[in-house]
Amino acid sequence: MERLQALGSGDMIQALWKSVRLGFPSTFVRNVQILELEDRIRLRRDNAVAQTLLRLAKAIAGIFLSSRILLNPPCLTTHEFFAKSTHQSIDRLAEDVSRSNATSLAILDLQREIQDTKQIIDYETQESLSSLRKSVNDVSPAVEARITLLEERIDQKLAQMEKRLLEAINQLAEGKTRDHTSES
Repeated sequence: MERLQALGSGDMIQALWKSVRLGFPSTFVRNVQILELEDRIRLRRDNAVAQTLLRLAKAIAGIFLSSRILLNPPCLTTHEFFAKSTHQSIDRLAEDVSRSNATSLAILDLQREIQDTKQIIDYETQESLSSLRKSVNDVSPAVEARITLLEERIDQKLAQMEKRLLEAINQLAEGKTRDHTSES
């Protein structure tokens, strides 16, 4: 419970999430926001939940970036690098969630959601890259449609992850409120 008390009202965590929501004008802006929040969270090292959510924010930013790089066929190697990096971030996050002693069902659901997202990225990315390699110099409408579908699928999964993250935040905040009530 000491870890949860560091959450306060949950405003810091919600601010963290908003900083990496889809819609920022550039990846650079997104990364700057994450670095600023990382400095704030570093002051709360006892808060394992906040640390875990920060890693989730970074993983989501990586997914966003790797999906957009698909739009630029000459950057296939770069895309593969970011895809690998994103997968590693997701793996570490899943391990952190498992070790954090977080009993919230929403966080456990979030862990499954992360793994599901990774599987979709694995399959859809390989399918799209295979098509792109065959037409690096001339991306046909069919390949463009495939890339668009990939982006839509990833965006849908990110929206589900956002929902589950907000549910986890609410449950943690409610739990803290109930504890204070019982203490009084």
